[in-house]
This record gives sequence, structure tokens and C-alpha cells, in this order.
Amino acid sequence: MKKPEIFRPYEFLIHDIMAAGMEIMPITFEHTVQQNILHSHRRDPFDRIIVSQALVERARLISKDEILDRYFLEYDINRVW
Repeated sequence: MKKPEIFRPYEFLIHDIMAAGMEIMPITFEHTVQQNILHSHRRDPFDRIIVSQALVERARLISKDEILDRYFLEYDINRVW
């Protein structure tokens, strides 16, 4: 699977997301708590918050980023892609 491309202005992306049946997951306090107790395999706060969201929500994480592999191995995260 190749990386999705955006062909129109970013501000219209939400319409494509909704049309595809997806939704934007807000960052909650519980996500930040999980982020603070997450092992520090990765210092990037965005990477850590999406891993934390996947753990708290028991959601699949869509990522091809090999830098996150240590989290996938250490925690029970369902990875797609």
C-alpha cells in the first residue's frame, strides 16, 4: 500500500476523511497520561501520542514507520500497513 496523496487544499481534507467513513480522534487527558508512562523508545511527541492513543482506545495504528516497531513489539498494538 502506498502513502495516500492529498490533491486539494488541506482545509478540505476533513470532507474526504468523513466521506471515507473515518473520523479525527481528539487527544484526551487519558492519552496524555499514557504518553507520560510510555517507555521512551521515541522522543518525538507526535509518535508517542499516536502510540498512546492506540493503546488507550485499543485501536489499530496505521503506520509504516519502522521507528515505532519497538512499541509494537513491547505493547499489544494492532498495526496496519
